[in-house]
Amino acid sequence: METSYRAEAPDISIIICTRDRGDRLLPTVESALADASTAGAVEVLVIDQSKDDAVERALAALLASDKRLRYLREASVGLSAARNAGLRAARGALIAFTDDDCTVEPGWLAALKTAFETYPDAGLLFGHVACAGHDPTQGYLPGFKAAEGPLTRRRMFRGAGHWGMGANMALRRAVWERIGPFDEVLGAGALLKSGEDVDYVIRAVRQRIGVYHCSQARVVHYGFRPWASASALMKGASLGIGAMYAKQVRTGNLFALLLTLNDLRGRAWDVTRNLLRGRRPLGANALLYQMKGFGRGWCLPLDRQHIVFLVSLGNDR
Repeated sequence: METSYRAEAPDISIIICTRDRGDRLLPTVESALADASTAGAVEVLVIDQSKDDAVERALAALLASDKRLRYLREASVGLSAARNAGLRAARGALIAFTDDDCTVEPGWLAALKTAFETYPDAGLLFGHVACAGHDPTQGYLPGFKAAEGPLTRRRMFRGAGHWGMGANMALRRAVWERIGPFDEVLGAGALLKSGEDVDYVIRAVRQRIGVYHCSQARVVHYGFRPWASASALMKGASLGIGAMYAKQVRTGNLFALLLTLNDLRGRAWDVTRNLLRGRRPLGANALLYQMKGFGRGWCLPLDRQHIVFLVSLGNDR
């Protein structure tokens, strides 16, 4: 089901995927609408996979008063499936994503537009993800520091965590049409938990599509996790990255094999160094779950044309 449709096509579509957040989504949507007012013709799409209608009720007033806002109820499960639904519905030539636990800072869209103009070969952009105030002794809050300029192959050897973060991501519609859908087995709520954003990076690089970082496009992330749940988040991240590497290697991507070996070597060295210094083997779980993810990714059925897994089972995000 969709509400609030505008006939004229916008320049930019903002996609916000959500599940079971109710009115906690409002700061995200309001910040996106506020920034959109300075960036020309913009639409904001909320893709809702919730089990109830709390999000739709929370958005009712905005939907009635702001025709830039569109709401789509989606029966699928998983962040990648929601992103794909948003991409199918979006009408902008440029498409930007942020997460339902973020707010965008003023000038976000303008910075993304400027970056696409500055870097004409850029098909995929990642902006800066700042962490909201939190106590790091009590848990974990992921962010991403965007270093202005191209993501080179040399920089990719620093590890997938340095490639980009889907909480602040943008692409050209033509790039999506060329690369294909996000892998619905990867990402929050899906079988392999995470990695759909970095998977899109390596698929873009494989097709010689420019991937850039835009430091001026900023969002703030509020998704703090206490240590009890942060551990599961980190294991899921490693699982998805391992599977992402495996499917690339299976399709003959030598660069992906080199990245995999480099990543595993680095993780293994971190664990060994901690043991030699008499410390806890920090990083052992990340290493084990990345290897586990690689094993799963090696065995799952694969669509070799789009380089996506064919299984589409999901779990709760």
